[in-house]
Amino acid sequence: MSDRLPERVNPYRLADQGRELRGTYPLDLMPRLAEAVAETTGEAVVHLIFTRSVAGLALIEGEIEATLGLICQRCLGLMNYPVKTKFTVALVPDEAAAGSILDEFDPMVIPDELFVRDLIEDELMLSLPLIARHESEEACEETMQEYLHKEFEPDAVEVDKKPNPFEVLSSLKDKH
Repeated sequence: MSDRLPERVNPYRLADQGRELRGTYPLDLMPRLAEAVAETTGEAVVHLIFTRSVAGLALIEGEIEATLGLICQRCLGLMNYPVKTKFTVALVPDEAAAGSILDEFDPMVIPDELFVRDLIEDELMLSLPLIARHESEEACEETMQEYLHKEFEPDAVEVDKKPNPFEVLSSLKDKH
């Protein structure tokens, strides 16, 4: 088996043959993922198994591992977010067939060809957290630690005192 994944495959034929695909895919070649993350360096390690269910459905059982560069919403620093996702999808030729799939499988409409990058990218997008944060405050960048723990006291804040432009009017009032 090659380390390079094919660009597209006929998943129904691979399911009939009981084939497996293993390899890596560069994260920087996934445009939708690039918009959702801060950094797209590295590769996704992919293992896909094409099989048929007892009922004859074409299935893809997959596992994807990658480290995604996200922005921590606590400290606004770059954080590495490890992803290890497992999934099983049932392949169907059209939307009508997707409605008949049991709840145990997620249907995926694939008329004839599967673009492997799209499958990988979809699964990585689904694994992104709603709010990216380091696991603890201590893991945030050191430059933000002081800010996160700083106690703000109203007396400590100096307000710049500017001259009141109406003071001149008060002096005129006193004269008359």
